[in-house]
Amino acid sequence: LADSLAQIFMLTTRDELRQQAYQMVGAKNNRDFALAVEARLNEYFESKQRKLDKRSVLQIRQEKDAARVILEHFLKMAGLPPDAVEKFSSKK
Repeated sequence: LADSLAQIFMLTTRDELRQQAYQMVGAKNNRDFALAVEARLNEYFESKQRKLDKRSVLQIRQEKDAARVILEHFLKMAGLPPDAVEKFSSKK
């Protein structure tokens, strides 16, 4: 998205529009513009993700542990040797 916007502003025939867009994000050229837009998009998505995930750290760990137990069970049922089960279901 950031690259697409940068290309659009680079190709525009209205220099004043391009300069205004650069000023809005504190950029001096097309590359800086793309990097600034990308950084702002990343900040936006990270803040939205934090708002969406209101679970406690303990709850997330419990869910991961439960998923690991289920995975171990299915791997054992599939006939994998114990060391392979441990490798696939380890917390690493």
